[in-house]
Amino acid sequence: MIGKLRSRIGLPSPSMLVALCALMVATGGVAFGAIRHTETGVITGCYEKRTGELRVINAQAGRSCKTKERTLT
Repeated sequence: MIGKLRSRIGLPSPSMLVALCALMVATGGVAFGAIRHTETGVITGCYEKRTGELRVINAQAGRSCKTKERTLT
């Protein structure tokens, strides 16, 4: 009964919710650990003015924004 109701109104299964939460935690942890500067906690990003695209860079490792991008910290 619950399975039929769940599929009829479009709710995800409990196992799908657990998998999604695990994926979000893992992805966030990797991004946080790989990019964050350990001493200051500063995250640097590049904002592309024309498209509005935002990407995170590791400025402490020598990465920089492209000419058409604005640096954000």
